[in-house]
Amino acid sequence: MFKIDAAGHYTVLHRFTGGDGGGQPYYGVVPDSAGNVYGAIGTIKGDAGVVFKIDAAGAYTVLHTFTSAAYPSAGVIRDAAGSLYGTTATNSGTCDGSAVFKLDTAGNYTVLYSFTGEPDGCAGKTLQSAV
Repeated sequence: MFKIDAAGHYTVLHRFTGGDGGGQPYYGVVPDSAGNVYGAIGTIKGDAGVVFKIDAAGAYTVLHTFTSAAYPSAGVIRDAAGSLYGTTATNSGTCDGSAVFKLDTAGNYTVLYSFTGEPDGCAGKTLQSAV
């Protein structure tokens, strides 16, 4: 994770190392007004993932770890209250784990919708891009 300031200076904020801390930062991040950024990433193994926060000083915190049946399929969005929303895909070949989720500021993870296959889809990727 890096930032480039207005003067063009490049600064590394965090190096993802894989494992439990995530390691495939394919998706974007969303900032808050305090200078923190939030995102969701998979692991190097590809079997789970995390929702994370990097604060303005560069400290990395895992806010939620997904089970091995689901992993984030896109980044997250924030609402005015600070809750994070995103989607998970499945790696099991079924729709188990494929869902829309909410992670509130207290760390409570809630599945808002579980995909069931046809006709509502399974991986959740389309829904995230529409949110």
